Amino acid sequence: MSKSVRAGKVLTSVLVLFMLSWVTLLSSCTATLQTPRHVRTDVVISGQVRGERQNGGDRQMRRERRQERHEHHD
Repeated sequence: MSKSVRAGKVLTSVLVLFMLSWVTLLSSCTATLQTPRHVRTDVVISGQVRGERQNGGDRQMRRERRQERHEHHD
């Protein structure tokens, strides 16, 4: 009878370890799924001619487009 009790304790210990590892695995997957995702944006690279200053209109247009994208995302 002592062998069956010992076997039962070993089986219970293995089952508890398996359940704890499964809970740990599931909680880590859940944390991974809840991380914020970065919004994909298009990057436009424009050249600048040496000696000329860029006018502020382009900067203002970019700022307005960025603001519109931000409002659209919310």
